[in-house]
Amino acid sequence: MKYLLATAILFLSATSFAAKSIYKVDIEIESNQTPKTTMSVMVEEDSEGTVTTQSEDTTTSFKVRPTKTSVEGKDAIALAMNFNHFSDESQSRVEHSPHVIVPEGQAASIEVGDQWTGLEYKMKIKATKVQ
Repeated sequence: MKYLLATAILFLSATSFAAKSIYKVDIEIESNQTPKTTMSVMVEEDSEGTVTTQSEDTTTSFKVRPTKTSVEGKDAIALAMNFNHFSDESQSRVEHSPHVIVPEGQAASIEVGDQWTGLEYKMKIKATKVQ
């Protein structure tokens, strides 16, 4: 009985401390009013990573949370994102929260537009498991 209890405790301890994967997330953003910007962030699975870039009059921030999943039995990554763009010149802020599921190592393309500001964005996002 002691052996069985010790085995059960060891199994539960090992599964609760299982290492999470780390992903490199590459983000490419282009709009009809700003030049193409490329960003990368390393982020642990089920955690949020943030990357921010600034030009002379705009600030672009991107948050991403990768989660391991599968599509039709193949490994995939669900990417929950929050994209925030602020322009000093026009004092406008655009925020979008697209979510995509993409096969691991492949890129997803997303296009979003904001009717109020007239901004249109094209984004490519790719998550690659590094650990």
